Amino acid sequence: MTPLDHMPFGRRVLIVIAIIVTVLLLMWLFDLLVKHEKLSAQERSTDSIIVCADDDVRDSLKAITYESLDIAFKERINHLFSVWMRDDADQPKRFLNGARIALRGYIQGRHIVSTWEPKPCPK
Repeated sequence: MTPLDHMPFGRRVLIVIAIIVTVLLLMWLFDLLVKHEKLSAQERSTDSIIVCADDDVRDSLKAITYESLDIAFKERINHLFSVWMRDDADQPKRFLNGARIALRGYIQGRHIVSTWEPKPCPK
């Protein structure tokens, strides 16, 4: 094997390109595996919570969850305002950041609940 100093410039460029492409390909594969694992873990976690539910049970669970989301969101906004009233340093930036996080969680939670469809129980 020849040292890099004695290798033609074109060959060195090809080796660098091959290394970069290999690293990018490995990063892409790793990202693909992580996404697949997250998706399958999420499916396993939602499937293992409730095996089956009738329509009335499903509707009741959704209503309770929506109510809990509403309460949690209101409590979080109240907390953010109370912090602002005690400490106005770097406000309203801190309030807006906390409110943005709370709102994102609230919207995502409502979306998850609205799309949740447990399997019907066998009769």
